[in-house]
Amino acid sequence: MGVNLSQCDVSNVEARQTFDPIPAGWYNAVIESSELKPASSNPQHQYLELVYKILDGPHANRKIYDRINLVNSNPTTVEIAFKQLRAVYDACGKARVNDSAELHNIPVKVKVKLRAAEGNYEASNEVSGVDTASSNHPVAGGAAAPG
Repeated sequence: MGVNLSQCDVSNVEARQTFDPIPAGWYNAVIESSELKPASSNPQHQYLELVYKILDGPHANRKIYDRINLVNSNPTTVEIAFKQLRAVYDACGKARVNDSAELHNIPVKVKVKLRAAEGNYEASNEVSGVDTASSNHPVAGGAAAPG
């Protein structure tokens, strides 16, 4: 038996686009949102998902997702996560925050790398670094520094 879709009027909706990964490099971005989520491999583990929005250039408004494994039974994993989080704090000009929302909408530069396709997974992007918006990293696509 099918699902009743008679109430779903999509006549004025643009079809979903497919997105290829963006090229590796530094991009002007902001953290648009953040959320603590359970890891699918182990619900006892949790990661902070940061959603970066690219601000300018040919990939403006694209989103890049970063996962920081804050709660994990492996202490090395947590140590790496805290180092990642410290880099985010530093890039946002924060020594400490009480809520991840305090990191939202602060211009930063985010280093995006390309993860090659493997097995059933298509090529994708991942965050490999974050720095202040005023850092000297050349921005991919020749975008200007955020105002």
